[in-house]
Amino acid sequence: MKEIKDMKEIKELKHIVKVLRIGYVAFWCIPLLILMLGETNVLPLGIWVGNSSTAYIANTIGILCMAFCVPMSLKIFSWVLTHKIDKLPLESAVRQYVLWNYLRLSLLELPVILNLVFYYLTMNNTGGLCTLIALVASFFCLPGESRVMTELHLDIKDNQNSDQNTEKK
Repeated sequence: MKEIKDMKEIKELKHIVKVLRIGYVAFWCIPLLILMLGETNVLPLGIWVGNSSTAYIANTIGILCMAFCVPMSLKIFSWVLTHKIDKLPLESAVRQYVLWNYLRLSLLELPVILNLVFYYLTMNNTGGLCTLIALVASFFCLPGESRVMTELHLDIKDNQNSDQNTEKK
């Protein structure tokens, strides 16, 4: 367990969580932008509807992309966290944690964008369903202070409480 001892490190932790939250919000803004473009007819709607083989290939690619990226994004982060990041000093571990968190969100973003575009091109619900699966998986990546502290095995050393405990004894 690594200890955070001073206010500077606590502020740095809060800054890291803020940076991760900005990335998470950006992750959600891209599908919302595509959704707005599709619903306002800026994206070409249903141009592959009459071509069943193209629609089938697009849906198959979307399903395979989702089936690969969603579990991989969740599992690879867990593996890197336990086998690589945990063995690094705190400063390097934090940098690697942020990097891998962004890579995990990018890996989730790929099936979201691909399937959302395929949904509008084919007007088939398969793309929408695969998009929703990837978006729901992103809830497992929601950054927070307690999550970062748990995953990086951090503990805030409370100097005031430890001083008071020694005075009482």
